[in-house]
Amino acid sequence: MLSKLASLSVCVLGLLLFSCDAEHVKDYYVVNAYEESIAINYQDVYGKGKSLEIEVNDTVLIFSYRYVFGTVGVDNDGKFAIVNMILHNNDKSTSITQNDWKYEKRSKYHADYYLIIDSTLLHKENRRNAST
Repeated sequence: MLSKLASLSVCVLGLLLFSCDAEHVKDYYVVNAYEESIAINYQDVYGKGKSLEIEVNDTVLIFSYRYVFGTVGVDNDGKFAIVNMILHNNDKSTSITQNDWKYEKRSKYHADYYLIIDSTLLHKENRRNAST
């Protein structure tokens, strides 16, 4: 009886150790490398709308997304937590897509995303319109 209980305990412990979901963390930073402050509006993955003003030369953590998602690493999980982002500068608005963010993997389960705001990013729609 004792050996069956010990075997069952080892099996349960093995399942807990090897089949657990891992916490994933994705941090989203906005870096203002432009010569003026920039207003941003966006929604997070939970649908909560936010507005911020990012001062010149500031780096601001705008969202930290923590979630459990098996043992798949952050680079393969397909989850992105910032949507509908628009930058406002003077009378110009620029829509931001996931492709505008720079990705840095810190570990299997932790990644940082950086949006670098500069004149190139603020004028990207003008470049697209000129090339069509």
